[in-house]
Amino acid sequence: MLKNNSNKKSSPLVSVGMPVYNNKSTISDAIMTILDQTTTGFELIISDNASTDGTAEICQAFADEDKRIRFIQQEINIGSDNNFEFVFQEAIGKFFMWAPGHYSRSLNFIESNLKILQGNPLCAFSSSSNFFVGEENTPERRILFCLEGSLFKRISMFLDNCWVSHACYYALFRRSYLEDYSNISELFLANDWAMVMHLLIKGEFSRSIDSLLIVGRGSSVSPHFVASFRTRPIHYLLPLYEFSKRFVKLIIGAGELTGWEKTTLIHRVLWINISMPLGQIRASLGRMMRSRLISHKKTEE
Repeated sequence: MLKNNSNKKSSPLVSVGMPVYNNKSTISDAIMTILDQTTTGFELIISDNASTDGTAEICQAFADEDKRIRFIQQEINIGSDNNFEFVFQEAIGKFFMWAPGHYSRSLNFIESNLKILQGNPLCAFSSSSNFFVGEENTPERRILFCLEGSLFKRISMFLDNCWVSHACYYALFRRSYLEDYSNISELFLANDWAMVMHLLIKGEFSRSIDSLLIVGRGSSVSPHFVASFRTRPIHYLLPLYEFSKRFVKLIIGAGELTGWEKTTLIHRVLWINISMPLGQIRASLGRMMRSRLISHKKTEE
């Protein structure tokens, strides 16, 4: 059984879900970037996933001081993906966003993206221009792409930018558009891409250029990340097998797409699958060569 210290209130316009685990060093700043937002009609749902470093105590102290916070402390670790789904299921606002305990955003993030969603009925989700952590002072690294226009154009543009699409997942959504999505807590490679695809079927992804989001690259940068999902022989040929199945099903069922467009998109996803092992081989060879070079230099010394 979990400890629920909620300050539940009726009908906020925006629900912000903050799944946290052992984020003691960053959690205070993450909470403040939400509480200090320039708009006020929101609730902040914090679910602590049985942290052991004092994160929960910090969250409780904030909840005691601010009635916009609903704090839930899980008594056992329910897993990261389940914690993400938990805060979504707790949400009651018309709009929803995830705000992990180690990411940050400008104080006008909600207001700017809410304005876009309310002003454009074709927009399903909106985010800010973004940087990856550590690249904030390099203007050319700012990521600005939008996914607008026809369905074929939206999906094609997503596939062009899928490796840097983190801001799509951490956008502000129309909550009702995710209520019929059943894979939030399902763990497979590119499960975040699958959710973005679900939303693109429903509408466009826009950007607010006058607000900012700072995200991490996550565990996907680890050389062992893809291998950790390799549980079936098919994964050696198609690392994104589970995502690809869902992608093909969505594309085939999309009446807005022509036969040529469906074929083109499916071929593109197959190529992404095939190119991943080749990229891993190149990366492994690069690491091997660097290791040998370092070893050779040490031998000479």
